[in-house]
Formats: sequence, C-alpha cells, structure tokens
Amino acid sequence: MPGRTSGRVPSRRRLLLAGLGAVLAYLLVATMLTSGPVRPLFDGFAPPPEYRWLVPPPAFAAGNTPPEGVRTTIALGPDGSAARGVSTPDGQVVLTFGTGAIAPHGGDRSVRVSVTPVDGNRLRALPRGLRPNGNAYRLALTYAPSGDPVTELAKPGTLVLTVPELGWALYRDDGSAWQEVSAQPVPPRGVDLTAQLTAPGDYLDGTDLPLPPGPDPTTTDNAGWIALGIGVAAVLLIGAALLVARRRRRARISASAEIPDPVPASPGHPSDS
Repeated sequence: MPGRTSGRVPSRRRLLLAGLGAVLAYLLVATMLTSGPVRPLFDGFAPPPEYRWLVPPPAFAAGNTPPEGVRTTIALGPDGSAARGVSTPDGQVVLTFGTGAIAPHGGDRSVRVSVTPVDGNRLRALPRGLRPNGNAYRLALTYAPSGDPVTELAKPGTLVLTVPELGWALYRDDGSAWQEVSAQPVPPRGVDLTAQLTAPGDYLDGTDLPLPPGPDPTTTDNAGWIALGIGVAAVLLIGAALLVARRRRRARISASAEIPDPVPASPGHPSDS
C-alpha cells in the first residue's frame, strides 16, 4: 500500500510549516505592538521613518537615534549666492536657497550654512502655552572669510521641517522673542511643514497636545508573556492536530489491510444449476 500514502506526507509538512509560519508572524506582530508607542501609519503599509529626538520624551526614549545637523557652504558672487539645496543627513530639515537669496557682501566669496538640532525645552517658552513639538533647529548663516553674520535673506528661500506630531504653529526666535511663521503641512502625512525662509534663527514647532505617557514596564512584560503563551499554545494545538491525523491514517491503513481480497472462481468449475 505505499503508493496510496506517499502523496499525503508533503501535505502534512505543508500544514506544519504553514502553522509555524502563522505562529511566528503572530509573535512578531505581538512583539511590535507590545514594545512601546509607535508613530501611526499615515499612508500605505510602510511606517514613516522614526523621528529622531535630541532629548526624547520617556515614551520614545527606547531605541531613539539622535538627530543630525549639517555644515556646508554656498558660493557667493557679485550677484549674490548661487542656487543651493541643503539638507540634514536624516532629512528632518531641508532648506532651499534660490539664486541671489543671500546678498553679496564686500569681498566675501561664500556663505557658511550651519543647521544644529537644539533642545526646545532649553529655549524661551513658546507663546500661548504651547510645548515644543520635536527638536528646535538653529540656522546660522555667516559670510566668509569675513565672518559677518547674515541677518536676513535678500530673496525668500524654503524651509521644510519634520515634526513628530501633527504640526500646529511654527515659530522663529529672532533673538528677542518668538515670531510666528506661516507654515503648511505637506500631504499625505502632515508631519512635514513647509514655510518661507526669510532669516536665520531658532526654528521650533509648537503644539498643545499632551505628551504621550511613558511605557509601563509591568504592562509591557505581561503582554509579552501573554503573547508567548498564546504562541506556545498554538504550536501545541498544531502538533496535536497532526498527531490525531496521523493516528487516523494508520487506523485506516490497518483496517484496509485486514479486509481479505475476494477469491475468484476457478475456471472450468461446473456451475450449480
């Protein structure tokens, strides 16, 4: 009877592999959901890049990657600065300077650009009782080689700032007070703000949303044990189902082996008539 049973072995293996794959997928999702707060999915099925905090709130401290700044230069000629785009390596700040955005200055031949992440909680308090929505960024523009600061742009550029939560109000500190800057969220996620860039300074977004609570270690640990227990139970159930199926198959094979084959009538035997 081997020919009748060989085709069923791959089916059992496929069932076992599918079951184990489902269990592993469940455990992976459960681990992601119990590992702490995450940013929501705004579009598609891929999560947006994790926001990089200079000083993360407790809810986002685990696994945080510090933000990056950038230093570069823009060529400067008799008609002003050359067109140039500047971005931090992590993409959380993007600046665009058009041709002539920075006015010529004596014998200077370039402009140094510096973008530095700053802890917004260490700056002056935002108006209207708002709290910092992510990092502050300090933009400095300096003529070279004279070292004189650029106080304002001759032609507006563009600033794109990424924030961790939906933006509310963007501000620039001009050295004496916060000045509100008109900004618009960039679809589809709404956590990238675009605004006209008219001068250097400290840029910071504000929000009145409460900070998300920090993770509860007890809840996280219990959820992890629950997920592990459910996964183990699923493996045991799959194993039990395969064992029952195997025993039933053996029982069918034994039953079929015990049924005698019919004896054919002998040729030439006179029939009863």
